[in-house]
Amino acid sequence: MESFKVEIVIDGKGLKTLFMYKIFTIPKYIHKNWNYKEITKNGLEMKFKLGIASAVLKSFSQDHDIFPVLNELYEQESFFTIQNNKGLRYDETNQYIKCVIPEEVLRYFKQLFVSTIVYQAENMQIPDCEKIEFEFNTQDYTVNISNLSLFRPKENPYYKYAKNAASSLSVEAIGLEQFSIEKSKKLKNFYDFSKMSQWKEREKLYKDDAIADKAGIYMLYDCKKNNFYVGKAVKLQERMLQHEKNINGNDPIPEFTHYRYTVISYEYYEFLYLIENAAIHDIGWILNMPTAKRITPSLSKKLKVINSNTMIDDCTMVNNLEYQTKQQKK
Repeated sequence: MESFKVEIVIDGKGLKTLFMYKIFTIPKYIHKNWNYKEITKNGLEMKFKLGIASAVLKSFSQDHDIFPVLNELYEQESFFTIQNNKGLRYDETNQYIKCVIPEEVLRYFKQLFVSTIVYQAENMQIPDCEKIEFEFNTQDYTVNISNLSLFRPKENPYYKYAKNAASSLSVEAIGLEQFSIEKSKKLKNFYDFSKMSQWKEREKLYKDDAIADKAGIYMLYDCKKNNFYVGKAVKLQERMLQHEKNINGNDPIPEFTHYRYTVISYEYYEFLYLIENAAIHDIGWILNMPTAKRITPSLSKKLKVINSNTMIDDCTMVNNLEYQTKQQKK
């Protein structure tokens, strides 16, 4: 058997299985002609590369909300994991296949199926069930999204709010904790601390490809002019290199000598400008910012007034913790 299709109705059990267990199952009657021993030939699982059928992409090509989500999913490399259930109740003649979905793919599904999430959270029957169909090719080990049906009541204000929240924050933000992808109850941080850099010399930026497709906040420093800059970027490496190119001739810091960055977590992309504002605001209270109207005088300016010999880099931060959590002391 070269291929078979699996349709999942994103409602009730289907939704819960996808988001809570990160799997869907393929019954025996669907894959009955597949040589099931192939799954265990190289161990207990095999990888199928995820793709999207051109017809699906074309059908949503004019949809400004859905197409960017599908296109981004299409461009990234993702794999479904097919597993052989070795439970005692099953044998080769009565066996379902378990398909494991990676978290990065579920993030896109969360954006696509936000209508079902909202309706189910409110214990309401969705007027038109959302569905997704996968076509597995057992010869080239690929799985394509071959059909997609979505319900999108655009004029419903709560839908708009939920859609934006699902695409930017997390579903917890709109009271739908049961559809959380991550099960940790710890407070999330805007920043991905595993992708927070030290200060680096400018020359290293050309080869800093790890941030080519990462969004976040960056800082630039020109040690010759003693200038400092805070910015945001959807693609950090590309944006910082734009400062160097100084295309319009009015870049504020084209000759920066050092840089650093902090990648932000995916669900906060939509709030990137707010995080940048916070960083500019906080640093503007410390360093002199000539364009500032409301956050002056800065601490550096104050220090110069108090004592001309005082240097801002002599100031020591005496906090006991680098960053705070939600828990408050009573």
